[in-house]
Amino acid sequence: MTAVEPLLRIPGPLSQACFDAEAQYLAPGTQSVALFTRLTMDRGEGAFLFDLDGNRYTDLLAGVGVASLGYPKEARAFTPHLTLARIRDRVEAGALEPVLTVQQNRVVGGFTASSVELIKSELRPSGAVYTTLVEVPFGAGV
Repeated sequence: MTAVEPLLRIPGPLSQACFDAEAQYLAPGTQSVALFTRLTMDRGEGAFLFDLDGNRYTDLLAGVGVASLGYPKEARAFTPHLTLARIRDRVEAGALEPVLTVQQNRVVGGFTASSVELIKSELRPSGAVYTTLVEVPFGAGV
């Protein structure tokens, strides 16, 4: 039997080296998350934490992890939305029809919407930039 090699080693070498260097200064019984994970966080952005090795972690504690490190809440206001699809490359107009047809009766919860938007997202080092290409209000003739 062949052992499966993990794609990502946690902690990475930089986090491990920093943890090892600081371990002698940690008081017993404190920093339980740090002791368990051996991660060394470098920065936080919005709901994400980044370790010294550049790995990104989602803060699932309502921003407590990011805020406890002194990183500010993301400045952009949250806009409730539902992503129906992400398309990386150009596709023919009818190519999505079979995918959407299979899902046409799927119920995922209720919400009220007044329009549908086609949004372009560009990933940049400073974060994603979203541009509305077209917005169609419900009830408007298209």
